[in-house]
Amino acid sequence: MLIILPCCLSVYLKQEGAAQRDIHGFGGACRSLALYETLTQRVRELVDAAGFGEFIWTLTRSRIDHAVLVALAERWRDTTNTFHLLIGEMTVTPADFAAITGLRVGGGPIPFDSGIQNDQVALEWFLVEAPRIEEGMARYDQFAKYLKKKVNTEEEAEQMAGAYLLYLFGATLYPNRRSKVHLSYLLALRDLRTVSRFDWGGAALGTAYAFLGHSSRTGKSTAGYWRV
Repeated sequence: MLIILPCCLSVYLKQEGAAQRDIHGFGGACRSLALYETLTQRVRELVDAAGFGEFIWTLTRSRIDHAVLVALAERWRDTTNTFHLLIGEMTVTPADFAAITGLRVGGGPIPFDSGIQNDQVALEWFLVEAPRIEEGMARYDQFAKYLKKKVNTEEEAEQMAGAYLLYLFGATLYPNRRSKVHLSYLLALRDLRTVSRFDWGGAALGTAYAFLGHSSRTGKSTAGYWRV
């Protein structure tokens, strides 16, 4: 039911002639998939082993019908985190989210280091090159340029995988209206063998809930992994 719901809502919205307005969804799931396909085999293996391989292959290149975003925002209630429809209340549950995306909802809390942007040595260790930083965040398109470099060692492959995951977080799972990603995530990426233990799916679902609430109140924009 959840899978066919957007199509039904789009048809319903157009038939009813709802207010002609648009809600812009921030993030670039298509670009995340395209960038993944350019990575070397070893870097892709590290990204997959970190627990994101299945999710990446669920990303779509299809264009989003913005009428669907409008319809969903108009029917969302942030007091209950549910859509209020003619057939009753529905939502994307944690189990739905995990089944659709392949990301487990549950696990340990994601560790953050809010001061890492001030540690030049740490940034160079994680990423080889320290990105341009503004208020603890970096534009994620910086990492797309970095990922085009040649990989010569296993250490560089791990750094590339970490840089790609930062891009994925900023562009797809936890996007915002500023096209930036928090560098605080780097602490969770210090050992790619343990990355899958953290609750990335729960954080992504919570982010989507929060931005749906924002768009339902303002009617202007949404972010988070709204494509789900």
